[in-house]
Amino acid sequence: MAVEVLAGRRNGGIRGTLTLAVYRAPGGVKARIDDVVAEQTKDGQAVALTLIREAVRRAVVAGAPAIRVVSKPVLPVANSTYEQIGFTQEGPGIYRRALHT
Repeated sequence: MAVEVLAGRRNGGIRGTLTLAVYRAPGGVKARIDDVVAEQTKDGQAVALTLIREAVRRAVVAGAPAIRVVSKPVLPVANSTYEQIGFTQEGPGIYRRALHT
């Protein structure tokens, strides 16, 4: 299992972080994003999107067929962002995106 904390920098400081877990399960490689944290600014949102795209890229490299992200249902802006970049909602606060490996 590999757990990575990705940090996004912009204008000289850390503007966001993301935790990515990639692990092997009996059904194959699994990938999951947790704890996307970014400033509530346009720069922060751009950093969050960059971090998510990098996590997706790393999941593809690891051979995961899909990636999941866990988000709080009370964060409508974050949740709509996941849907805008190709994730579909599986349940309250759980989003999934198929990857082309």
